[in-house]
Amino acid sequence: MLEKLLNTLDPLYSPYTLILIVAFVVILFFGLSWTDVFMKDEKKVYKKVVHTYIILGIIAFGLLGVFGTKQLFSRQQKINEIKNGRIENYYNLKKKGQVIEITAKSSDFLKQKTTVKIIGEDKNSYQIQYQDTFDYVPKSSVE
Repeated sequence: MLEKLLNTLDPLYSPYTLILIVAFVVILFFGLSWTDVFMKDEKKVYKKVVHTYIILGIIAFGLLGVFGTKQLFSRQQKINEIKNGRIENYYNLKKKGQVIEITAKSSDFLKQKTTVKIIGEDKNSYQIQYQDTFDYVPKSSVE
């Protein structure tokens, strides 16, 4: 059920962002290799300045790519941990009639507030439904 409660992927941590960064690094590498061709009539000093800026760009985008990759893997690890967890570990649950209002405890990855429908119960738990998924919640976790 927690899969359905996850927020959509933040574009800042998208794999497409990493592809864009790699594309910029590749363009900068081509720029570095072609500066001698395009600047053959320029003084050596100007070529060195252009080489320096391109190398600094490669370093900056390379570090940005490494940081982005690390953040993406860290985010995915946290999402996998949430998917394998229990709803009561991530949400405060409050019963109101035949629905349970759930409010996120402290996760940026989950929807902050929503309601789930109670479709059944036994003496120890409620069976709940959110969209097309079902789960059990211990009665002791519900206020």
